[in-house]
Amino acid sequence: MPSVSHRLRSGFKLAGRLNAVFTALAILLVWSTGLSRAEGQQNIHNAVASSDIPSIQPLKQNLEKTGLLHQYTLANGLKVILLPDKAYPYICFSTWYKVGSRDDPPRMTGLTHLVEHLLFQDVGNFQSNQLIDLIVRNGGEFSGFTSEDFTTLYVNLPTSELELAVQGLASCMRSAHFSKTDVQKEIAQLIKESNSEEEDLTSTLNKEVHALAYEQHPYHNPPGGWLQELENLSYDEARVHYDHYFQPNNACLVLAGGFDEQDAVKLIEKYFAPLPKTASMKPGLYQQERPQLAERQIKLKAPGKKESVMVAYKVPGVNDEEAPIFAILEQLFNSQPHGRLHNELIESGLCTNAQAYFELKHDPGLFIIKCSGIPANGSTKVVQALDSLLNRLKKEPLSDTEVSQVLKQTEFTYYSDGDGPYSAVFQTGFFESLDSGEQAFLWPRRLRSITGRKILQAARHYLNDENRVLGEIIAGTNGKSKTTEVDNSSNRSLIAAYGSIHVRLAAYQDSISNYQQASAATSKVVGKDREQKQIATGQISHKVLDNGLNIIVVESHLKPIACVYGSIKAGSAFDRPDCRGQARLMTAIFNSDNFLGNKQQLTSEQNDSVMPSQTMPIFSCHLENITFANRCLSSDIDAQLRHLFAILTQSGVQTADFNGQKNDLINKLRLGETNGEDRIRRAVLSSLITENCSYYPLHPEQEIAALSAVKIGDLQDFYRMHVNPNATTIIVAGDVQPKQVFALLDDVTRNWTIAASGTSKNAAQINTTDISADSAQANAEKEKVPYIPRLIVSNRQAYKSSILLPQESQSQVILGRIIPLPDVQQAQAAWVALHVADCVLSSNPIFSRLTEKFEAKPELLAETDDKLWNTKIIKLANNLIWFMNIRLKLGTSSAAAITAIQKELEEFGQTGLTAQDLAEARRYLAGSIPIRECFNLDKLTRFVFRGYNELNEIDLLTKTKKIMMALRSDDMNQFISHLFKPQDATLVVAGPRQLIKQVHPILQTTEPD
Repeated sequence: MPSVSHRLRSGFKLAGRLNAVFTALAILLVWSTGLSRAEGQQNIHNAVASSDIPSIQPLKQNLEKTGLLHQYTLANGLKVILLPDKAYPYICFSTWYKVGSRDDPPRMTGLTHLVEHLLFQDVGNFQSNQLIDLIVRNGGEFSGFTSEDFTTLYVNLPTSELELAVQGLASCMRSAHFSKTDVQKEIAQLIKESNSEEEDLTSTLNKEVHALAYEQHPYHNPPGGWLQELENLSYDEARVHYDHYFQPNNACLVLAGGFDEQDAVKLIEKYFAPLPKTASMKPGLYQQERPQLAERQIKLKAPGKKESVMVAYKVPGVNDEEAPIFAILEQLFNSQPHGRLHNELIESGLCTNAQAYFELKHDPGLFIIKCSGIPANGSTKVVQALDSLLNRLKKEPLSDTEVSQVLKQTEFTYYSDGDGPYSAVFQTGFFESLDSGEQAFLWPRRLRSITGRKILQAARHYLNDENRVLGEIIAGTNGKSKTTEVDNSSNRSLIAAYGSIHVRLAAYQDSISNYQQASAATSKVVGKDREQKQIATGQISHKVLDNGLNIIVVESHLKPIACVYGSIKAGSAFDRPDCRGQARLMTAIFNSDNFLGNKQQLTSEQNDSVMPSQTMPIFSCHLENITFANRCLSSDIDAQLRHLFAILTQSGVQTADFNGQKNDLINKLRLGETNGEDRIRRAVLSSLITENCSYYPLHPEQEIAALSAVKIGDLQDFYRMHVNPNATTIIVAGDVQPKQVFALLDDVTRNWTIAASGTSKNAAQINTTDISADSAQANAEKEKVPYIPRLIVSNRQAYKSSILLPQESQSQVILGRIIPLPDVQQAQAAWVALHVADCVLSSNPIFSRLTEKFEAKPELLAETDDKLWNTKIIKLANNLIWFMNIRLKLGTSSAAAITAIQKELEEFGQTGLTAQDLAEARRYLAGSIPIRECFNLDKLTRFVFRGYNELNEIDLLTKTKKIMMALRSDDMNQFISHLFKPQDATLVVAGPRQLIKQVHPILQTTEPD
């Protein structure tokens, strides 16, 4: 059985195989409440009595109350913080050690990072990487990183595997059995990573700028260490460092998710309480940074036509009262769509990307502005523009309105960044490592204490040339070189070392990105398989209003935010056959600022509530649905829902708005498809269905012609026929109360009724001779439910084609297959069976057929991108569609890799799976669904929506588990050979000319340009 530990620790090589493994609905576990440990603790789920007035109020009126932070300390000094939220069916458990690269001994940089890597070896009773293998085989992830101020290890697992998480991290704390051989292997791995990063100019510039910013303080050194010092590390140094710092009285545990608090306390005491604390924990001694007297500069010269600029200013650390100012400035500079960097630099064409970053640290950190995509010889102009922007900030104080808006936006961003168990753990653990976990809850109060005058004073004091490091990548030279200009600083040659993860206040995006790319697998369930509990009415509620509007409310009180997601059954498949483009144009008008007749009133309401502009609803057009989505502070959900339904219930389409949006949409179509993604999707879908089907995708030129013919009366008819409450489903999730949501939506949609022609007769004209379609149409009219157009499947089998893309494009292989479904009940069973088959074929990163085949042949594996198998399953009409995307590296064996895929599909279609395959798939899916599909509130909301919208099942996870447990290998093989038929899948190869020439012999046709 192959080990995945090294691959997971080495850049997550299996990343992407799990992305969109399947769509399912989260089980919202019901656990007992209350934690009887510390006196005075409060229950964070106290409900606010519902009001007769249809207005929504958040449950948490004051997050800064210490009762919302369940924490206590064990006798050995280990601090424990619990953040329960029963809405999530997974947990994130982490240990935070107050030791970072700042604690590396002189000339031993990278030592802390080395020890962190060694904690994934032999620990406790787990030998030879057993712990990481066991975690990922149970559907979870085990990882960690080293920062300047701290080191953390974290585990994501389904709630039922909490004990494995606790036992595993307890073993790492005081029972690491690494050997001299282990140390040398990890040092070699770190050196390899450091060497590979040396070629990354952006990474090199980042390290150079940080090194120049700090001359005496150990923040000078990257957490990964300098290459020449990594080579001198040893086993003895690693052991001493581990024994001194990785102790219970120098650590904190943070646990978040859908766990039972009493169970968690018992497990933590069982595994962590026996660990002895160190006799003496001496605080680190750090060289105080001397004041900077002049600007410091670094220039990297390299080939190319684009340049980059990076400026950094030293700013206060976490305990300074001025620290929150720079989180606010980060928001002011970055806010969309009109942040100051965007207005000053991007709209003017000086660069293509500009971003501000606040690196909050224990000691003074950095406020950084990065600009990239600068034309050759344009860096000077960018620096001048930045100077102009900052000078205005220092001369012109923000107005009271600007301050109120940016404070609200910063608070919203902060809470959004802590959304979901994983992010909540990192937000709380981050502050605990710098100061205390309570700071994570006090930070919003500190933000609100900032005034315009304080912002002005801080900008004048810190954002000046004397406190700046200026780094540039200059284009146009024949090779890479470097010049350094500093005041009284050394000219030390800084070599690109292992990438530092600078944990900044805003979102910990780097670590979250790593999480989303990490792979997981399930093979064996440890201990008893806990029975999933039914969804409690206190977690999820469903109601259908008298007008047919479907409302689902999911309660999650981890953060005071709310998400809205929903759809109208009015996608492009509902276009009148002779008037294609109606749905896309309707969507564009929904998104238009000019659509609402009461726009001024809504704008006034938005300004009064100071809602961030990015929280306004965004509409998107799909084949069956027009979807809408937004997120906001829970205190703003009342206004947000009123805005949303003011848009949906607006009965008129204005002529000026219609013409403007129509022209804009046509112009976008003329400029579209530059990245090839639209062409690829169109090629795959058009090979699966017939041209006389309303789901058939039009070529952009055809769509432009169709849109040009659409008249305002056509769109008004489309609105009356399809934009109806009985065709609309809305999910509201977050810190809200169901009764208040139901009351509000009942009030704001009271006059929104089903139109006289509210069931689309025109849609039935897609195939007027089809009796079943007419019958379905008649039933829809009788039942007052929206009619779903019929999808007509193509009779082509194993269709193959290629698409020529620009040279720099990502090469891809895309497979597609349609599985017809007879009815809704069988749709659920087929949906589960298809996911099981896909798991065995491709998505299980350890045991899948394609994984084993490619990893057995290195020449084939070398042809694939790190993100190997990306599968997706969707339901359209009464059909399931399976897609698999394989990203290729352009090598000499691409044709062989594609041939191997085809052969495996054919073999799998003929031989099916074994009983062992089925058992592994069950375990894998049961373990990975909760984490992958319910990672945060956004994903959880969409999870619930897709389960209900596609399969009419709210508790789809419980249903899935029940169906999976009842499946037999004979049932699965019948499904694979008679319905799935993977050997008949459409195959589309997309890439540059070199790839197309290689694979041409194995393809039959090429898409015409």
